[in-house]
Amino acid sequence: MRILVIEDNHQTASMISLGLKQSGHVVLTAYDGESGLDMVMHEKCDILVLDLMLPDIDGLEVLSRIRKSNIPWIPSPTTPSFSTTRACPFLSVPSIGPLTMHRLRKASILP
Repeated sequence: MRILVIEDNHQTASMISLGLKQSGHVVLTAYDGESGLDMVMHEKCDILVLDLMLPDIDGLEVLSRIRKSNIPWIPSPTTPSFSTTRACPFLSVPSIGPLTMHRLRKASILP
């Protein structure tokens, strides 16, 4: 699976990437919304791990711009759960909620 991590905190992005790579996934990393959008448009990604509180273009804007791509996404572990709940209903982008994140961790797909 090709996973794009869009996370501005380099340490968090490294931890997520390491866990995913150790599970056998190909991981692409972007440290801001603009770079993440560019990667979504030019790279094949199966899923996004997205920080909704990015400094330049926030995660909600990233989601609104990639709406037509239907790439499923998981909030970065640093994203408060209330933001995800508020984001999902109006964006029409598939979201993988906290329960699925738990299942992915149990399956060693996420750290």
